[in-house]
Amino acid sequence: MLDRLLRQDRRARLVFAALAALLLAGFALGGSGGNGWEQAAAQGGDRVAAVSAGWAHTCALLETGEVTCWGDDSRGQADAPAGRFSAVSAGWHHSCGLRESGELECWGENEYGQMDAPSERFTQVSVGDGCTCGLTEAGGVRCWGVTTIRLPPSLGRVGAAVDR
Repeated sequence: MLDRLLRQDRRARLVFAALAALLLAGFALGGSGGNGWEQAAAQGGDRVAAVSAGWAHTCALLETGEVTCWGDDSRGQADAPAGRFSAVSAGWHHSCGLRESGELECWGENEYGQMDAPSERFTQVSVGDGCTCGLTEAGGVRCWGVTTIRLPPSLGRVGAAVDR
């Protein structure tokens, strides 16, 4: 029944995805589940404003604006740079943070150019497997990294994918 609902109702898919993200965040903050790289071993002491769970690492935006990451760091994806951020997103083997200035800074693997952010100002960032997307201050979507990313026609006019 759940399978049929998820295939037919876009809103149900979004709610299901949100619940899955919350579940992952719960694991990252000390819940149960697989923890082979200690990605679910939450850091203690600091107040967290936001959290993002990647493939085998997790990053948290602290209330101070600093980012701390833990778990698998085999490609530098959990080695967050110093400084203040307003958002963070953890992906497969890279992570990105949104500086308070609106500039993006990424760390980790850059095999597909997924860390090569355009020199624009952003208001949001989302990291995936070999790609990164950001919402520009002008309201456009920009994606870079894996060349299979294609924006829907309604968004393509505002910001197109950057092919590598």
